[in-house]
Amino acid sequence: EYDLIVDAENYNKDTIHVIVEENKTTFIDPYLTEAPNYSPPIVKEYFPNELENVRLDSKIILNFNVKMDKASTQLAFKITPSVPGTFTWENNDKRLIFSPSNYLTGGTQYEVSLNIFAKSYYNILIEQPFNILFNTRSALSFLKSYPEQNSTDISRTVKIKLKFDGPIDPYSLGGNVYFQDLFDNDVFLLINEENYSN
Repeated sequence: EYDLIVDAENYNKDTIHVIVEENKTTFIDPYLTEAPNYSPPIVKEYFPNELENVRLDSKIILNFNVKMDKASTQLAFKITPSVPGTFTWENNDKRLIFSPSNYLTGGTQYEVSLNIFAKSYYNILIEQPFNILFNTRSALSFLKSYPEQNSTDISRTVKIKLKFDGPIDPYSLGGNVYFQDLFDNDVFLLINEENYSN
């Protein structure tokens, strides 16, 4: 017979009495209760963490030192200029993720803030208001294409896809996208803007 001590960070320690029999496997499924943490909440890390040239498809991520009360924290969250989006939580409600419904506007300064009414799961108010400022890039970045560079055996009727980190005005593509063969000869194509998608 043994006393098995189960211990994990941020959980209450528990002791389980175990009887071990010869040539038999003993399975124990302990259930630990979360230990209260009455520390004032603070934002440990955040994203975007750069001030300039932030991608237009960026999400806002705040990592806290304690488990947060989701309702009060989401009400305390603000982004200016206002951006519609959705909240998700990870890491036992210590990570808030705000996903904008659309791309951020290029060449724009945004402020993300949390007021003093954000509180932890244990009803402790945030230690101090939080805010960050960042500027989005004014030009788009090319992310990937299909077919990829140097691909072979591509169908002659392939649909070519170009992906950027923000929306493009489809009517700006004509005369600005060029195709060439292996001998640097221009290949003339007609772009159908009706098939363009964000």
